[in-house]
Amino acid sequence: MRAYGTGFDTRSCGACGRPEGAAEVESSHYTTEGIVRYLRCPCGRRRVELAGGLSRG
Repeated sequence: MRAYGTGFDTRSCGACGRPEGAAEVESSHYTTEGIVRYLRCPCGRRRVELAGGLSRG
């Protein structure tokens, strides 16, 4: 999973240090690149994640 946005890595929030599991999903969308999820940490910081890809058979 790749995380995009200022102050985040894939394990914790760079602003408050909470684990990634503390973030709530605001929305998610399927794309040809995979699933894009928009998350918000309890401290208010947002992040965008791209998970996986669609298999092509």
